[in-house]
Amino acid sequence: MNKNEFSSAFLNKNLGGPIIQDSLFAVAAANTNIINTETENMANSDAISQTYMPNNAPKKKTQDVEYFTPPTIGWNWGKLHAYNAVDIANRCNTPIYASAEGFIISEDSNGDWNDGYGNSIIIEHPNNTQTLYAHLEKSIVSVGQHIKSKELIGYMGNTGNTDGPTGCHLHFEVHGAKNPLARE
Repeated sequence: MNKNEFSSAFLNKNLGGPIIQDSLFAVAAANTNIINTETENMANSDAISQTYMPNNAPKKKTQDVEYFTPPTIGWNWGKLHAYNAVDIANRCNTPIYASAEGFIISEDSNGDWNDGYGNSIIIEHPNNTQTLYAHLEKSIVSVGQHIKSKELIGYMGNTGNTDGPTGCHLHFEVHGAKNPLARE
């Protein structure tokens, strides 16, 4: 069977569909590389064929570490620890900035232990990730607020569990992507 016979055999079936009468035609044709100019235009109108068309293959979703910017300046050990986090140390009250655009979904600024995080902020980003900023001296945002990338959100502190060599520092976690500040 040549490509014209193949095309007409499938096009003559009355199985429904917008232009092409059989979605299987587009899948079969794409898999056998016999789509000519006329049938290629018809096949591209079908959602099923778009999944299988070599030129329309879905792009693999990747997390670009350049999406996030460093939230502060200071000494970054770069060593990952609990919950995909790194610590960045500097003087207390060093400004902390949003690592990427998003909405504030959690903000604790009462100075309590807060599971060791102390004063903290969580931002949810459009790429389905979240960043957490902990041990803050002071937060200047509130839940529900939209934040732009590099916008001031608070100040470095030593609230919560800051025992050890770090003292005043930012505990920076990334949920749902690689932490761009990790050096391991």
